[in-house]
Amino acid sequence: MTLYLIHSGWGKMKILLDTHAFLWADSDPERLSPYAQEVLSEASNERLLGVASLWEIQIKEQ
Repeated sequence: MTLYLIHSGWGKMKILLDTHAFLWADSDPERLSPYAQEVLSEASNERLLGVASLWEIQIKEQ
């Protein structure tokens, strides 16, 4: 599981989630580290998901 953090000033971060991090944040947040949970819960942070993750999720659903 990977979170890529990019500081964008004024305490905000852009967070690029991999597929597992995205799925766990949505359905099973206890699987994330305490730090990842904290970063994702901060309302001012921007959460991003790569296009490839949408493809991976579709494959997992099938």
